[in-house]
Amino acid sequence: MTTKIRFFGGSTDSLRSEFSEREKYKRLVKFNGMLDTLYSDHLYGLINSEYESVYLINSAEILSSFPGTAEDVYCLNFVARAFEAFRQDYNQIIETTSRRYPPFLDGLTPSAGYGDFEQAYSSYITYNIIKYAAVLSDDDTVDDYKCFIHALKDVLKNELIRFPVTKSGFNLSRHNNVMSSGLAIELATLEYDSDFEKGEIIQSDDFSCYADYATAVGFFVDKNSPWRLYADIESMPMKAFMKRASYDPEQRQSVNLNFNASHALDTFYRLKTHDDDLYNLQDFVIRTYNQIKKDVPFITKKVYNKGKREKKTFFRPELEFLSSEEWLEFLLMVRLLELSHYTEERHKELFESVKMHNQLYGPKAAISKIGNICSTIIKEKIEKREDNDRTY
Repeated sequence: MTTKIRFFGGSTDSLRSEFSEREKYKRLVKFNGMLDTLYSDHLYGLINSEYESVYLINSAEILSSFPGTAEDVYCLNFVARAFEAFRQDYNQIIETTSRRYPPFLDGLTPSAGYGDFEQAYSSYITYNIIKYAAVLSDDDTVDDYKCFIHALKDVLKNELIRFPVTKSGFNLSRHNNVMSSGLAIELATLEYDSDFEKGEIIQSDDFSCYADYATAVGFFVDKNSPWRLYADIESMPMKAFMKRASYDPEQRQSVNLNFNASHALDTFYRLKTHDDDLYNLQDFVIRTYNQIKKDVPFITKKVYNKGKREKKTFFRPELEFLSSEEWLEFLLMVRLLELSHYTEERHKELFESVKMHNQLYGPKAAISKIGNICSTIIKEKIEKREDNDRTY
């Protein structure tokens, strides 16, 4: 009998032990059909094939639940149908053989699915507006809108890597739930930070059967949360389910199993976050300034009057507006900071290209250019991370 390895990540009492246990899980856990969402595949479902940040259209036409099993859990329609096929096949195996469910996965009942991305971002940005406004409310240099923009930029340079403000930044950050992709289903309610239960699942006698059947129907199994399944959108079975579930009659007729599933997802199911980034940045800036005016409508400063220092009250004025070019320059700065890729020199150099697109083709083309710059950075980061994993 093979001795089980015990994984204690998430339950140790020192940083050194925690690092050692996490490294042990990362190094030793490997199985067929695995998706490593903590390391190499951490943006799966959140970027498209062009490395652009994307999110799901929230429409009842493309979402389905699990009638009779989990009616309040939703995911993309073709993912739900694929899972039902997997669950039916596996339940039959349970009934007719000595196989059992892996630990914690009894019944293969979905416990979590799609989470509304727009709603999550809205709640997150409202919190951030209050947070950033609190930092700046007592800053007596913020006595007009231009000074506010200058002070805000200084704060953002230190905070954006941890607390992004654009929809793109939020989507790819730790604050977004990967379930917003609509491609994932969870079959248990367990702690993501506890490796002990994960070890119990993947080392059970029935896990390989579970993983093999899931893979055969077109799913990946999450290495770091083995109770979570992700749709393998380029697998032949998942393509077949996508074709049958499509709400677009033309797609049903024209798509064969050699079609590009990523392109189909981007065409019928998803939107690019960078298309909204300028509006979201403007909304964040305006709401933050208004929050400051609401919390601290005036400030008192010491000024010189005829050679004497005296206190004077300044009421914070109403909003002013930046030019189109100033907003684009601000947006590029924010996105580079959110991607931890900002330097003044790099920002200045890249903005020349953005400015040219704005002058020649207008703001929409300039926004797309910023999106393209960011997708290139994301691609480079992913490829570098993959190289590091291969040399591990």
